[in-house]
Amino acid sequence: MTADFTFTYHAAQRERFRSGSLAEEWKSRYPMIFDQADLDLVRNQPRYHFFEWLSAVLIYEATGWLSLVESYTAGTHPDKREKLRAIVGDEIFKDLNLHQSGQPDLFVYRPGTDQWFFCEVKGGPDKERDNQREWREKFRKLLTDLRVRGERIRMIQLKEINL
Repeated sequence: MTADFTFTYHAAQRERFRSGSLAEEWKSRYPMIFDQADLDLVRNQPRYHFFEWLSAVLIYEATGWLSLVESYTAGTHPDKREKLRAIVGDEIFKDLNLHQSGQPDLFVYRPGTDQWFFCEVKGGPDKERDNQREWREKFRKLLTDLRVRGERIRMIQLKEINL
């Protein structure tokens, strides 16, 4: 899958995220995107999640669209699950629960509309894995069967800027 969007970031930004200060700042600045469970996940896994958080911020700043960051189908995130179900409907939600392996990093939606898509985030050397390709193929077939139109799976590529 080729990237729909490409953005750059600086290594210092990633280090601030890993130290926790940037994650705290973003949670405070973007409470409509990040909740306490998101922040707790970052605190427990400080080397991960930077690319997903940065992508959610960039999408919001560019478009006003919101994102559910990771774990949006996990039972430990009932608020995210309910929001997702309300937006995509019961049939798609049921399928998402059955096929969690390979799901994209973000669920992106425009509040107050029926516009939404999933977004896989790739940063650094990260490449698409087999289970992600399989998920995408199954999901596209489901959408075709349900006659859901529009591109519903996107990819963001993040590259480190070297100054």
